[in-house]
Amino acid sequence: MADIPGLIEGAADGRGLGHEFLRHIERTRLIVHVIDIYEEDIAKVYKVIRKELEAHSKHLAKLPELVVLNKVDGYDPKLLKDKEKSLKAVIGKKTDLLTISAKAGINLAELKFSIKNNLDRIKPKKTIATKPDIPRITLPDSAESYKVTKEEGGGYRLTGERLERFAGRTDFSNEEALDRFRDILRRMGVIHELTRRGLRPGDLIYIGKNDIASFNF
Repeated sequence: MADIPGLIEGAADGRGLGHEFLRHIERTRLIVHVIDIYEEDIAKVYKVIRKELEAHSKHLAKLPELVVLNKVDGYDPKLLKDKEKSLKAVIGKKTDLLTISAKAGINLAELKFSIKNNLDRIKPKKTIATKPDIPRITLPDSAESYKVTKEEGGGYRLTGERLERFAGRTDFSNEEALDRFRDILRRMGVIHELTRRGLRPGDLIYIGKNDIASFNF
């Protein structure tokens, strides 16, 4: 499984980590395209990423796909139906469309089953060739770096220059501000790393060596 949080418009032309990310996706058998329900034009967001995949290679353009609308908890049901309809118009009838909330745990079991069912329908390649030109992406020791440590008394501690700087500017008593901080952690790949280490809903997360802040996930 490959988590590709930073694929942006222009990736096929080398913007951001474009080519590295796109080559990384080539090794997958199924693309799960997760879109924030609060995007103003979700159909456009979807088409932008599809355009980058198609511009990079025909192989990527033909990979099976599952489209997921995230953060639907508390979203207006009528507006949700409208957005589903606009998205279905561009993804086609053969592509599954799911609505979930990773934060609230809504429809996550359905998402897992859909991924499994889609993979079961895809015939695995007889041999998996390793491409020598696929680079290994590593982060330098810089302001972008972070460290995750599991605390003996429970919970996790996050340290890192950029991460702590964001935390210092966040009002953790404000739910909207906390949600923005969680989004920053997702984009940095921190949530993925925490989940890999066993993070569960309700676990306490500490920021910085000197407890700049703490919150329950």
